[in-house]
Amino acid sequence: MTSTGATESKWQVSGRSSLVSAKSRRVGESTRHRRGAGVNLAEAQLSEGAWEWMKLRRIAARQMDKCASLIPVTLMDGNIDAVNELRVTTRRMEQILDLLYSKRRPKRIRKLAERLRDYRHVLGSLRDDDALLALVEEARNQKSNAHMEAWGAVKGFLEARRAHNAPRIIEKCSGINLMSSYGKLKDKWIKDGQLCQGEEDSGHSASLQGERADRVCRGITRSLDRRWGAFEDAVRKSGLHPGERTIHRMRIAAKRFRYLTESLDKLHIAGSAETEAWLHTLQQVVGRWHDRELLGHAMTELLAKHGFGRDQPGLRDAVKQLVVHNRQVKAGLERKFAEMSKKSLPYRKTGVWVAKTIADNKSSKKKARKHVSKPNHVQTGQLIHSTTERM
Repeated sequence: MTSTGATESKWQVSGRSSLVSAKSRRVGESTRHRRGAGVNLAEAQLSEGAWEWMKLRRIAARQMDKCASLIPVTLMDGNIDAVNELRVTTRRMEQILDLLYSKRRPKRIRKLAERLRDYRHVLGSLRDDDALLALVEEARNQKSNAHMEAWGAVKGFLEARRAHNAPRIIEKCSGINLMSSYGKLKDKWIKDGQLCQGEEDSGHSASLQGERADRVCRGITRSLDRRWGAFEDAVRKSGLHPGERTIHRMRIAAKRFRYLTESLDKLHIAGSAETEAWLHTLQQVVGRWHDRELLGHAMTELLAKHGFGRDQPGLRDAVKQLVVHNRQVKAGLERKFAEMSKKSLPYRKTGVWVAKTIADNKSSKKKARKHVSKPNHVQTGQLIHSTTERM
């Protein structure tokens, strides 16, 4: 069975129960899962929203620590793995910030988010060349390849372009002081991610937990609505005007939505694991589609280069054949994407999951607000989200 078929069968088997667990199981499953992860009893008794708030703070601190470890390696020589991993980490970090902070963010959070975006955008062209070089190497390693020399010419062109651009890009990255924005936040995030001694018994705790839960609720509702809306719009436009800009927007929308579901899975929100798995498969197809589009541009640029193939007309013709073949592969990926997205069962199920999760989230937020002034204890049926065992 293909990965797409396997994903669809998961959705068929899981059915409605995978979207929302019964209310009577919410407290028990959530507490058991957290205790099983080595969380102390006091923390396990927190309301679901307050626990999620603490969990997101811890994840934010870990992701920024990962950025701190990757930046020196990236700046040293533009390491391929470090460049890609750093860009992925900045995306994950941005999604955590979306869940933690509303649109009216503190100035230091806005500055951190801006620098995360700047770092990722500056490294974008390096990532593109690295992805294309991997694609070319994959083609050259095929046993039946009859265009080894032509692929070699494309590889040499891409390597020269990357070598020319890398010093300028690395220098530009070194001017983005990403970690200075994080230094002041780290201690606060670590402290906020820990349960203070005696907090579970304080009279102030219920109000504090209610405030934190409400903030996480707003973040989840806002992020799900925005990311799914952008993803739907990108899917629609991809069928109308398939081109580099459209495919790029589709790829970004898929990534953002996937990293959101990845974060929601860490909070044990029902249905997010299946959605993230499907989006991961879809993202791989979109990524290869996008890379094939960029590869076509690179080969066209090579053919337009002054003097290329002047003494080797056969080489020039071979590269032209690669351009034609690349278009055919790209068209196949476009068809596969269409089958996996708007025509597929997982796509429709995802829309149902998003609507249901948002509706449940809004309903739970209203209940949480009514009980903010009550003493701090876990109240059955008033948790922020339903939880299920990880799949």
